[in-house]
Amino acid sequence: MRESFVLYCEYQQHLKLLEPSEQGNLLMALFDYVSNGIEPNLEGMTAIAFSFIRSQIDRDSEKYQKTIDARKEAGRKGGRAKQKEANQANANFAKQSKANQAVNVNDNVNVNVNDKNNNVEQSTTEYPYKDVIDYLNQKIGTQFKDKSKDSRKHIKARFDDGFVMDDFVRVIDKKAAEWTGTDNEKYLRPCTLFGTKFESYLNQHDTKKVTKANNFTGRKYDMDSLEGALLDAN
Repeated sequence: MRESFVLYCEYQQHLKLLEPSEQGNLLMALFDYVSNGIEPNLEGMTAIAFSFIRSQIDRDSEKYQKTIDARKEAGRKGGRAKQKEANQANANFAKQSKANQAVNVNDNVNVNVNDKNNNVEQSTTEYPYKDVIDYLNQKIGTQFKDKSKDSRKHIKARFDDGFVMDDFVRVIDKKAAEWTGTDNEKYLRPCTLFGTKFESYLNQHDTKKVTKANNFTGRKYDMDSLEGALLDAN
């Protein structure tokens, strides 16, 4: 059981997507997870935000445990080499924590820090395929598979273009609101949503479906009067 955990500034972007009550539920779920290892029963964006933060907590816990183990080993051996390993583990943990605060790191992004020029590079080596497909399925009631090679191809391409998870959520929300119940509903699929038009979908103004209705009311004519008028005219 851990007595504490780190809340990084990057989490703010996920919390902004939640309602105040959902933010409270997420915070309490994080405390339960860290203190007692309880997996919460969350839904929607709250569940997605929890999965991102939990992954970082797990990584921090693993680094922390390695640091503790190195210290214990150094204490048992009493050698300078082992103490040096423990010091290096502490330095690596501190360096990684600092990098996580400075860079927007999603669940599946590795960060390389160049100390010489203080530039930070993001190198995407893994991609949140499951998170994206799960949100799409939940939003529109489909059963797309996150293992699909075609779906993964499009998702990877968009992340390589520099887009983030929040961009995928916005595109799914916009097109679901626009296309559900229309002839375009069949295009609510990964290859269309995450294809080459992804950026244009992301930047389009929110649209509302327009239901066409025939509100025309035909005029009523007095046919006898019209016939008399025509005869008089002749």
